[in-house]
Amino acid sequence: MPPKPRQTLARPSQPPRPSTNPTSSYPSSASPAPPQVKRRRWFHSKPTLILLLLLQPSVLLFAFILLTEPCLNPSFKPSLWDKRNYLTLLSTPGAIPQGEWKARFRKAGLRALFGSGVVQCWFVARLNGYVQRASLEHERILTALRQGGRVKMDEGNVKGKGVQVGSFIRQLESVSLTLLGLPFIIAAFYLAIVLAGAPLWEDAKATLVVATQLSLLIGLPLVHVLGLPALESDPPSSNTNTTAPTSNTTNASTIATKPAESTKSNFYSVTSPTPASSPASSTSNTFIPNTSRYWISLLTLKPNPTFLLPLYYPFIFTVIGTIASTAVLALDWQVSYQTFPYPLLVGSLLGLAIGNLYTICIVLLG
Repeated sequence: MPPKPRQTLARPSQPPRPSTNPTSSYPSSASPAPPQVKRRRWFHSKPTLILLLLLQPSVLLFAFILLTEPCLNPSFKPSLWDKRNYLTLLSTPGAIPQGEWKARFRKAGLRALFGSGVVQCWFVARLNGYVQRASLEHERILTALRQGGRVKMDEGNVKGKGVQVGSFIRQLESVSLTLLGLPFIIAAFYLAIVLAGAPLWEDAKATLVVATQLSLLIGLPLVHVLGLPALESDPPSSNTNTTAPTSNTTNASTIATKPAESTKSNFYSVTSPTPASSPASSTSNTFIPNTSRYWISLLTLKPNPTFLLPLYYPFIFTVIGTIASTAVLALDWQVSYQTFPYPLLVGSLLGLAIGNLYTICIVLLG
Protein backbone atom coordinates (compact mmCIF):
# COMPACT_ATOMS: atom_id res chain seq x y z
CA MET A 1 0.00 0.00 0.00
CA PRO A 2 1.26 3.42 -0.77
CA PRO A 3 2.18 5.48 2.29
CA LYS A 4 -0.43 7.83 3.64
CA PRO A 5 0.15 11.51 3.01
CA ARG A 6 1.66 13.38 5.94
CA GLN A 7 -0.82 15.57 7.78
CA THR A 8 0.25 18.70 9.69
CA LEU A 9 -1.77 20.51 12.35
CA ALA A 10 -1.68 24.29 12.65
CA ARG A 11 0.03 25.52 15.80
CA PRO A 12 -2.41 27.41 18.05
CA SER A 13 -1.91 31.16 18.07
CA GLN A 14 -0.15 32.55 21.12
CA PRO A 15 0.05 36.14 22.33
CA PRO A 16 3.34 37.84 21.56
CA ARG A 17 5.92 37.73 24.26
CA PRO A 18 6.51 41.02 26.09
CA SER A 19 9.63 42.70 24.91
CA THR A 20 12.44 43.25 27.35
CA ASN A 21 13.47 46.42 25.56
CA PRO A 22 11.65 49.37 27.21
CA THR A 23 11.89 51.49 24.09
CA SER A 24 10.19 48.92 21.87
CA SER A 25 6.79 49.33 23.59
CA TYR A 26 6.41 52.80 22.05
CA PRO A 27 5.89 53.37 18.36
CA SER A 28 8.78 54.88 16.54
CA SER A 29 6.86 58.12 15.91
CA ALA A 30 5.45 58.55 19.45
CA SER A 31 7.17 60.10 22.45
CA PRO A 32 6.38 59.78 26.17
CA ALA A 33 3.99 62.38 27.62
CA PRO A 34 5.70 65.29 29.34
CA PRO A 35 5.51 65.29 33.13
CA GLN A 36 2.75 67.41 34.62
CA VAL A 37 3.93 70.25 36.80
CA LYS A 38 1.62 71.75 39.40
CA ARG A 39 0.73 75.30 38.54
CA ARG A 40 1.01 77.97 41.17
CA ARG A 41 -0.96 81.14 41.61
CA TRP A 42 0.85 84.43 41.66
CA PHE A 43 0.24 86.64 44.70
CA HIS A 44 1.78 90.03 45.27
CA SER A 45 3.35 90.47 48.73
CA LYS A 46 1.75 87.55 50.56
CA PRO A 47 2.77 88.70 54.07
CA THR A 48 1.14 92.09 53.57
CA LEU A 49 -2.09 90.57 52.30
CA ILE A 50 -2.27 87.98 55.08
CA LEU A 51 -1.61 90.63 57.74
CA LEU A 52 -4.40 92.83 56.37
CA LEU A 53 -6.85 89.94 56.25
CA LEU A 54 -6.02 88.95 59.83
CA LEU A 55 -6.15 92.43 61.32
CA GLN A 56 -9.43 93.54 59.76
CA PRO A 57 -11.85 91.03 61.38
CA SER A 58 -9.89 90.97 64.63
CA VAL A 59 -10.10 94.72 65.11
CA LEU A 60 -13.72 94.82 63.92
CA LEU A 61 -14.82 92.21 66.46
CA PHE A 62 -12.82 93.83 69.25
CA ALA A 63 -14.29 97.25 68.49
CA PHE A 64 -17.79 95.74 68.34
CA ILE A 65 -17.46 94.24 71.83
CA LEU A 66 -15.77 97.33 73.23
CA LEU A 67 -18.46 99.72 71.98
CA THR A 68 -21.61 97.65 72.52
CA GLU A 69 -20.92 96.34 76.02
CA PRO A 70 -21.57 99.68 77.79
CA CYS A 71 -25.00 99.88 76.14
CA LEU A 72 -26.02 96.32 77.03
CA ASN A 73 -24.62 95.93 80.54
CA PRO A 74 -26.75 97.65 83.22
CA SER A 75 -23.86 97.33 85.70
CA PHE A 76 -21.21 98.58 83.32
CA LYS A 77 -17.74 99.27 84.68
CA PRO A 78 -15.03 101.02 82.62
CA SER A 79 -12.69 98.05 82.82
CA LEU A 80 -11.23 96.23 79.86
CA TRP A 81 -11.02 93.04 81.91
CA ASP A 82 -14.81 92.95 82.32
CA LYS A 83 -15.23 92.52 78.57
CA ARG A 84 -14.41 88.83 78.98
CA ASN A 85 -17.94 88.34 80.39
CA TYR A 86 -19.56 89.64 77.20
CA LEU A 87 -21.00 86.28 76.14
CA THR A 88 -22.19 85.59 79.68
CA LEU A 89 -24.04 88.90 79.65
CA LEU A 90 -25.93 87.90 76.52
CA SER A 91 -26.75 84.34 77.55
CA THR A 92 -27.71 84.90 81.20
CA PRO A 93 -31.49 85.33 81.65
CA GLY A 94 -32.34 88.62 83.33
CA ALA A 95 -28.87 90.12 82.90
CA ILE A 96 -30.41 92.67 80.54
CA PRO A 97 -33.90 93.89 81.56
CA GLN A 98 -36.41 92.55 79.05
CA GLY A 99 -38.27 95.83 78.81
CA GLU A 100 -35.06 97.57 77.71
CA TRP A 101 -33.98 95.08 75.06
CA LYS A 102 -35.10 97.07 72.06
CA ALA A 103 -33.67 100.40 73.22
CA ARG A 104 -30.38 98.96 74.44
CA PHE A 105 -29.65 96.84 71.37
CA ARG A 106 -30.59 99.64 69.00
CA LYS A 107 -28.21 101.99 70.80
CA ALA A 108 -25.52 99.30 70.76
CA GLY A 109 -25.96 98.89 67.01
CA LEU A 110 -25.51 102.61 66.44
CA ARG A 111 -22.31 102.65 68.48
CA ALA A 112 -21.02 99.59 66.64
CA LEU A 113 -21.32 101.47 63.35
CA PHE A 114 -18.79 104.01 64.58
CA GLY A 115 -16.20 101.29 65.17
CA SER A 116 -16.94 99.62 61.84
CA GLY A 117 -16.59 102.94 60.03
CA VAL A 118 -13.21 103.79 61.56
CA VAL A 119 -11.76 100.31 61.00
CA GLN A 120 -13.07 100.10 57.45
CA CYS A 121 -11.60 103.49 56.51
CA TRP A 122 -8.19 102.26 57.63
CA PHE A 123 -8.60 98.88 55.93
CA VAL A 124 -9.88 100.29 52.64
CA ALA A 125 -7.00 102.77 52.47
CA ARG A 126 -4.47 99.99 53.00
CA LEU A 127 -6.23 97.59 50.65
CA ASN A 128 -6.40 100.18 47.88
CA GLY A 129 -2.65 100.74 48.12
CA TYR A 130 -2.05 96.99 48.03
CA VAL A 131 -4.30 96.43 45.01
CA GLN A 132 -2.72 99.32 43.12
CA ARG A 133 0.80 97.98 43.74
CA ALA A 134 -0.31 94.48 42.80
CA SER A 135 -1.86 95.66 39.53
CA LEU A 136 1.33 97.49 38.56
CA GLU A 137 3.47 94.48 39.48
CA HIS A 138 1.14 92.19 37.55
CA GLU A 139 1.47 94.37 34.46
CA ARG A 140 5.26 94.50 34.86
CA ILE A 141 5.46 90.70 34.93
CA LEU A 142 3.30 90.27 31.86
CA THR A 143 5.25 92.94 29.99
CA ALA A 144 8.52 91.14 30.72
CA LEU A 145 7.05 87.81 29.64
CA ARG A 146 5.82 89.28 26.37
CA GLN A 147 9.41 90.27 25.68
CA GLY A 148 10.51 86.66 26.18
CA GLY A 149 12.35 87.13 29.44
CA ARG A 150 12.16 85.51 32.85
CA VAL A 151 11.09 87.63 35.78
CA LYS A 152 11.32 87.40 39.52
CA MET A 153 7.80 86.76 40.76
CA ASP A 154 8.08 88.05 44.33
CA GLU A 155 9.49 91.52 43.90
CA GLY A 156 7.94 93.85 46.43
CA ASN A 157 8.71 97.08 44.61
CA VAL A 158 7.37 98.08 41.25
CA LYS A 159 10.21 99.22 39.04
CA GLY A 160 10.19 100.98 35.76
CA LYS A 161 6.81 102.62 36.26
CA GLY A 162 5.94 106.26 35.91
CA VAL A 163 3.06 105.92 38.39
CA GLN A 164 3.74 106.00 42.10
CA VAL A 165 1.29 104.61 44.63
CA GLY A 166 -0.07 107.26 46.96
CA SER A 167 0.99 107.32 50.59
CA PHE A 168 -1.31 106.22 53.40
CA ILE A 169 -2.35 109.82 54.06
CA ARG A 170 -3.27 110.26 50.41
CA GLN A 171 -5.20 107.01 50.54
CA LEU A 172 -7.16 108.20 53.58
CA GLU A 173 -7.98 111.45 51.79
CA SER A 174 -9.40 109.52 48.86
CA VAL A 175 -11.45 107.33 51.23
CA SER A 176 -12.96 110.46 52.77
CA LEU A 177 -14.11 111.51 49.32
CA THR A 178 -15.68 108.10 48.75
CA LEU A 179 -17.57 108.45 52.03
CA LEU A 180 -19.46 111.36 50.49
CA GLY A 181 -21.22 108.87 48.25
CA LEU A 182 -21.91 106.40 51.07
CA PRO A 183 -25.58 107.51 51.50
CA PHE A 184 -26.33 106.25 47.99
CA ILE A 185 -24.77 102.88 48.83
CA ILE A 186 -26.78 102.74 52.06
CA ALA A 187 -29.98 103.48 50.15
CA ALA A 188 -29.28 100.59 47.77
CA PHE A 189 -28.64 98.16 50.63
CA TYR A 190 -31.68 99.45 52.51
CA LEU A 191 -33.88 98.70 49.53
CA ALA A 192 -32.37 95.23 49.14
CA ILE A 193 -32.87 94.43 52.84
CA VAL A 194 -36.48 95.61 52.78
CA LEU A 195 -37.16 93.47 49.72
CA ALA A 196 -35.66 90.53 51.63
CA GLY A 197 -38.19 90.97 54.45
CA ALA A 198 -36.78 93.57 56.86
CA PRO A 199 -39.29 95.98 58.45
CA LEU A 200 -39.77 99.15 56.45
CA TRP A 201 -41.68 101.47 58.82
CA GLU A 202 -42.10 99.63 62.13
CA ASP A 203 -38.39 99.43 62.93
CA ALA A 204 -36.84 101.56 60.22
CA LYS A 205 -33.92 102.67 62.42
CA ALA A 206 -32.79 99.09 63.02
CA THR A 207 -33.08 98.32 59.30
CA LEU A 208 -31.01 101.41 58.56
CA VAL A 209 -28.33 100.20 60.98
CA VAL A 210 -28.06 96.87 59.12
CA ALA A 211 -27.93 98.65 55.75
CA THR A 212 -25.15 100.93 56.98
CA GLN A 213 -23.18 98.00 58.38
CA LEU A 214 -23.34 96.11 55.08
CA SER A 215 -22.47 99.27 53.17
CA LEU A 216 -19.31 99.69 55.24
CA LEU A 217 -18.28 96.03 55.02
CA ILE A 218 -19.19 95.35 51.38
CA GLY A 219 -20.01 98.51 49.45
CA LEU A 220 -17.23 100.83 50.62
CA PRO A 221 -14.26 98.56 49.66
CA LEU A 222 -15.73 97.67 46.26
CA VAL A 223 -16.68 101.21 45.29
CA HIS A 224 -13.48 102.79 46.55
CA VAL A 225 -10.98 100.25 45.18
CA LEU A 226 -12.67 99.50 41.85
CA GLY A 227 -14.87 102.56 41.43
CA LEU A 228 -18.21 102.42 39.66
CA PRO A 229 -18.48 100.24 36.55
CA ALA A 230 -18.17 102.08 33.24
CA LEU A 231 -21.53 103.21 31.90
CA GLU A 232 -20.48 103.40 28.28
CA SER A 233 -21.22 100.33 26.20
CA ASP A 234 -18.32 98.99 24.20
CA PRO A 235 -18.46 96.40 21.42
CA PRO A 236 -18.13 92.82 22.65
CA SER A 237 -14.71 92.53 21.05
CA SER A 238 -13.37 95.54 22.93
CA ASN A 239 -14.62 94.81 26.42
CA THR A 240 -12.26 92.14 27.64
CA ASN A 241 -9.98 89.52 26.24
CA THR A 242 -9.37 86.93 28.90
CA THR A 243 -6.26 84.86 28.61
CA ALA A 244 -5.68 81.25 29.51
CA PRO A 245 -2.53 80.17 31.33
CA THR A 246 -0.35 77.80 29.36
CA SER A 247 2.54 77.64 31.77
CA ASN A 248 4.06 74.60 33.34
CA THR A 249 6.07 76.78 35.70
CA THR A 250 3.87 79.43 37.32
CA ASN A 251 0.18 80.18 36.82
CA ALA A 252 -0.12 83.96 37.05
CA SER A 253 -3.44 85.74 37.10
CA THR A 254 -4.85 86.41 33.69
CA ILE A 255 -5.15 89.93 32.41
CA ALA A 256 -7.90 91.52 30.34
CA THR A 257 -7.12 94.47 28.13
CA LYS A 258 -8.40 96.27 25.08
CA PRO A 259 -7.95 94.53 21.72
CA ALA A 260 -4.37 94.31 20.68
CA GLU A 261 -1.85 91.90 19.27
CA SER A 262 -1.92 88.54 21.05
CA THR A 263 1.46 87.12 22.00
CA LYS A 264 2.35 83.75 23.48
CA SER A 265 5.29 83.03 25.68
CA ASN A 266 6.52 79.87 27.28
CA PHE A 267 5.00 81.08 30.55
CA TYR A 268 1.57 82.54 29.68
CA SER A 269 -0.80 83.29 26.88
CA VAL A 270 -1.17 87.03 27.21
CA THR A 271 -2.74 89.85 25.32
CA SER A 272 -0.56 92.86 24.68
CA PRO A 273 -2.25 96.09 25.77
CA THR A 274 -2.38 99.12 23.62
CA PRO A 275 -0.23 102.05 24.69
CA ALA A 276 -3.33 103.89 25.88
CA SER A 277 -4.13 101.16 28.40
CA SER A 278 -0.88 101.49 30.31
CA PRO A 279 -0.84 103.86 33.26
CA ALA A 280 0.13 107.38 32.41
CA SER A 281 3.25 108.75 33.99
CA SER A 282 2.28 111.16 36.73
CA THR A 283 2.71 111.78 40.41
CA SER A 284 1.36 109.56 43.16
CA ASN A 285 -2.15 108.26 42.52
CA THR A 286 -4.79 106.55 44.63
CA PHE A 287 -6.88 105.05 41.84
CA ILE A 288 -6.61 101.99 39.63
CA PRO A 289 -7.18 102.57 35.89
CA ASN A 290 -9.34 100.39 33.65
CA THR A 291 -11.22 98.54 36.41
CA SER A 292 -14.20 97.56 34.26
CA ARG A 293 -12.58 94.20 33.50
CA TYR A 294 -12.21 93.60 37.24
CA TRP A 295 -15.92 94.27 37.79
CA ILE A 296 -16.73 91.77 35.05
CA SER A 297 -14.58 89.09 36.66
CA LEU A 298 -16.27 89.64 40.03
CA LEU A 299 -19.80 89.69 38.65
CA THR A 300 -19.15 86.49 36.69
CA LEU A 301 -17.89 84.85 39.92
CA LYS A 302 -14.40 84.40 38.47
CA PRO A 303 -12.13 86.77 40.43
CA ASN A 304 -9.00 87.30 38.40
CA PRO A 305 -6.21 88.50 38.91
CA THR A 306 -5.54 87.14 42.37
CA PHE A 307 -5.38 90.54 44.06
CA LEU A 308 -9.18 90.65 43.63
CA LEU A 309 -9.67 87.77 46.07
CA PRO A 310 -9.87 90.12 49.12
CA LEU A 311 -12.73 91.84 47.31
CA TYR A 312 -14.58 88.60 46.57
CA TYR A 313 -14.57 85.81 49.16
CA PRO A 314 -14.91 88.00 52.31
CA PHE A 315 -17.93 89.76 50.87
CA ILE A 316 -19.53 86.53 49.65
CA PHE A 317 -19.23 85.10 53.15
CA THR A 318 -20.47 88.37 54.67
CA VAL A 319 -23.71 88.08 52.71
CA ILE A 320 -24.02 84.40 53.60
CA GLY A 321 -23.39 85.12 57.28
CA THR A 322 -25.97 87.90 57.34
CA ILE A 323 -28.60 85.71 55.70
CA ALA A 324 -27.81 82.76 57.99
CA SER A 325 -28.09 84.95 61.10
CA THR A 326 -31.73 85.71 60.30
CA ALA A 327 -32.51 82.17 61.47
CA VAL A 328 -31.80 83.34 65.03
CA LEU A 329 -34.70 85.80 64.78
CA ALA A 330 -37.12 82.98 63.95
CA LEU A 331 -36.22 80.85 66.99
CA ASP A 332 -38.52 80.95 70.02
CA TRP A 333 -35.82 81.17 72.65
CA GLN A 334 -36.86 84.45 74.26
CA VAL A 335 -33.27 85.57 74.84
CA SER A 336 -31.91 89.08 74.65
CA TYR A 337 -29.54 88.61 71.71
CA GLN A 338 -32.48 87.75 69.43
CA THR A 339 -33.41 91.43 69.34
CA PHE A 340 -33.28 92.86 65.83
CA PRO A 341 -30.80 93.95 64.40
CA TYR A 342 -28.17 92.47 66.74
CA PRO A 343 -27.98 88.96 65.17
CA LEU A 344 -27.50 90.42 61.69
CA LEU A 345 -24.66 92.66 62.84
CA VAL A 346 -22.87 89.75 64.49
CA GLY A 347 -23.54 87.46 61.52
CA SER A 348 -22.04 89.93 59.06
CA LEU A 349 -18.86 90.27 61.13
CA LEU A 350 -18.48 86.51 61.58
CA GLY A 351 -19.08 85.95 57.87
CA LEU A 352 -16.40 88.50 57.03
CA ALA A 353 -13.96 86.77 59.40
CA ILE A 354 -14.63 83.36 57.81
CA GLY A 355 -14.22 84.84 54.34
CA ASN A 356 -10.87 86.36 55.29
CA LEU A 357 -9.66 83.06 56.72
CA TYR A 358 -10.74 81.26 53.56
CA THR A 359 -8.84 83.79 51.44
CA ILE A 360 -5.75 83.29 53.60
CA CYS A 361 -5.96 79.54 53.01
CA ILE A 362 -6.05 80.15 49.26
CA VAL A 363 -3.03 82.45 49.51
CA LEU A 364 -1.03 79.91 51.52
CA LEU A 365 -2.07 76.77 49.65
CA GLY A 366 -2.81 78.16 46.20
